[in-house]
Amino acid sequence: MNKKEILDRLQEHYEYAIQCGYDEEHILGVFLYGSQNYGTANADSDIDSKLILLPSFEQLCLSPEMVSKELHYKDEHIEVKDIRLMRQMWMKQNINFIEILFTEYYILNPKYEKLFNQYFVENRETIAHFDRNKTLVSISSQLLNTLDQGMGDNKKLYNSWRLYYFLEKYIAGEPYEKCLKPIGKELAFLMSLRNNANDMCFDKEKAVVSGYDLKYKTRKLVEDNNNLDSPEHEAATAVLNQGVIEILKQSFVEDLSQSTMSKADFMKQLTNAEERAYYSIVKNIGAEGNITISKLVEQNSISRPVYNNLINKMKEHNIAKVSNQGVKGTYIKITQPELKAEAIDF
Repeated sequence: MNKKEILDRLQEHYEYAIQCGYDEEHILGVFLYGSQNYGTANADSDIDSKLILLPSFEQLCLSPEMVSKELHYKDEHIEVKDIRLMRQMWMKQNINFIEILFTEYYILNPKYEKLFNQYFVENRETIAHFDRNKTLVSISSQLLNTLDQGMGDNKKLYNSWRLYYFLEKYIAGEPYEKCLKPIGKELAFLMSLRNNANDMCFDKEKAVVSGYDLKYKTRKLVEDNNNLDSPEHEAATAVLNQGVIEILKQSFVEDLSQSTMSKADFMKQLTNAEERAYYSIVKNIGAEGNITISKLVEQNSISRPVYNNLINKMKEHNIAKVSNQGVKGTYIKITQPELKAEAIDF
C-alpha cells in the first residue's frame, strides 16, 4: 500500500469507531502501528491502529473506568485507549505505543492537532527516553515471550530479531526513529524471514537454533546493560502530564459550553413543523441515539428540509451534539439540561 491508501484505511478506522458509538468530539486521533512504521511491510501486511479517546467531563467525574477496548474492522485491529491510559503506556515505554509518536500515518482531530504536536510529537525523543531501563526490560521481555510462542516460526523469528536490532541501537544511543527502522543487512535478513525467502523458513532445526542463539544474545545484552541512566526522565514526565492536562482542558471547555438558552427560548426559535419534528426525534431516540431522516420523513409526514432546519438550529444553539455516521445515520445527543431531562423521561 502507498501512503494515501494507508491514510484512507485509517480514515475508515476513524469512521468505524464513530459508527461503534464513540463520540467524534472525543476522538483525539487514530495512529498506525506495525510493520509500515519499520519499513518492513509486505503485500500481506494489515493496517492496525491505536485510537486515542478523550473522556467527557461527565465520565471523568462519575466513572473511574478508563476505556481500553479492541475493535475489529476487516480483520484489522483498532485498539481504543483513553488518553490517560495512553500516558501510562508511554511511561511504561512499550514500543507498540511509543512508535505512534514517530509514525507518518495518522489522522488527527484538527481541534487537538496543535496541542498534540506541541507536547507529544515535538518531545517524542524525550518521551521515548523517559526510562531507558524500562525500555530495555519491556522490549527484551516482549522479544523473549515472542520466541517462547514459537521458536521455529519464521514470523516469530522476524519479530524477535527486529526487536533485538532495535535494542542494540537504542542502547548505543541512536535516535528512536532510527532504532525503529532497520537498514542494510539487518533489513535484508528480516525481509527474508517475512517473505519466506530464508533457509530457516523451511528448516525448522535451523530456525530453532537461531531462536536459542537470540535468547542467549538478548539475555547477555540485558545483563550487560542493566543500569542505564535516564536523564530525560523529569522532562518527559512534565510534557506527558502537561500535554494530557491541556488536551483534556480544551475538550472539557467544549463539554461545559452547553447552551445557556432555556427550553422555552429554544422552542420559540422553532416553527410548528420543526417542533413536531423535534418531538418525533425524541420519541425515536430519547436523549441520545442515531436517526435516519428518510425514515422519520416517511413515518411522520414531515419534510426533509424541516428536519434539516431543525438539526441546524439544534447545533447553532448548542442544544445538541450532532455528527454524521454514514450508513448508521445521524447521531444526536441532547445536551441542554431541561431538554435532556425531558427527553430521558419522554
